Amino acid sequence: MPSALSYTFVGEMLSSVSSRPDVSRDTYLLSKTALCVSGRWYILGRSRELDAIRRRELCGTGWVLPKLAPRPFPLSFHTAMRPDADATLPDYLPDRPDILFVGINPGSYSARQGHYYARGTNRFWWALHASGLVPVRLSPQEDWRVIEFGLGLTDLVKRPTNSAADVRDDEFAAGRQVLADKIIRVQPLIVCFNGLTGYQQFFREHTSPGRQGRRVHAAWVFVLPSTSARNAAYSRDVVLGYFRDLGVLRDELRHNGGCQEG
Repeated sequence: MPSALSYTFVGEMLSSVSSRPDVSRDTYLLSKTALCVSGRWYILGRSRELDAIRRRELCGTGWVLPKLAPRPFPLSFHTAMRPDADATLPDYLPDRPDILFVGINPGSYSARQGHYYARGTNRFWWALHASGLVPVRLSPQEDWRVIEFGLGLTDLVKRPTNSAADVRDDEFAAGRQVLADKIIRVQPLIVCFNGLTGYQQFFREHTSPGRQGRRVHAAWVFVLPSTSARNAAYSRDVVLGYFRDLGVLRDELRHNGGCQEG
């Protein structure tokens, strides 16, 4: 499997697009190299790719840093994407988030839509709001806004599949190190696995949902039941209860400065 490449959220605004008929802003959206923040478009990519874009006169000059939120999170965002970037989802990784949500891997439907938990039947966005973890109901198309609320999104494996059962053992093995590197880099307060499989593949042990009695690179660990509608073992109310427990843990750690007895 090709190794994941690291892309940096550099914050250059896509202020204009050339009049060439073969280029449009939508092209950038579909290839996931642009991000809309408060009505402004920002390019995602590595410096050499941005230089190529400048040479083609596809973006305005100058650098623009987006004002994303009133919260004091440093503007140092990262995305980790495979070379075929349009086939997977970007990471949303603010520095020192309260919670880093870790999925198993993107579903094929979500990858095609370009957004996390894109199916209307998935309970993630509903429970995130109903539990009070975010003050507004976000749609999948607003997934990037999680960074406004001190949250991050990533996956253990970045290759999309129709089912998590299609992820290979070697992909999980590679994903363990990649995820560990992300955790070390952004230093979340809590790492929350969306689904037991993600936790079990990362730690190579079985567990039950809820807060765990362990840390990973100083981050506390929490496990949610999978929010997929396919997970019939857990009702909406039970899933919501775990989201609320996650909120309680976040608030406790905030109050105690990140310290809590294991």
